[in-house]
Amino acid sequence: QSTVDEILESKEHTELLYRKLKEALSPYESEVTLCYLKGFSCKETAALLNVSEKSVENALTRTRKKISKH
Repeated sequence: QSTVDEILESKEHTELLYRKLKEALSPYESEVTLCYLKGFSCKETAALLNVSEKSVENALTRTRKKISKH
C-alpha cells in the first residue's frame, strides 16, 4: 500500500509542477523547455523551431529564472 501512496503522491506533485510551469511560462518558453527536457541541444532546438540559438538560450535563461522564483 505504501508504494501505491508514494506513486499517487508523486503523480500529484508532477501535475502541480506542470500546472505551475504552464502558468509561469510563455508558450514559446514551454516549447523550448520541453525540447531541453527531451535532451535536445540548443542548436537542435533552434533548428526544430526555426529560430536562432541565441533565442533558445534566452528562453532557457528566462525559464530558469521563473522556475527559481517558484
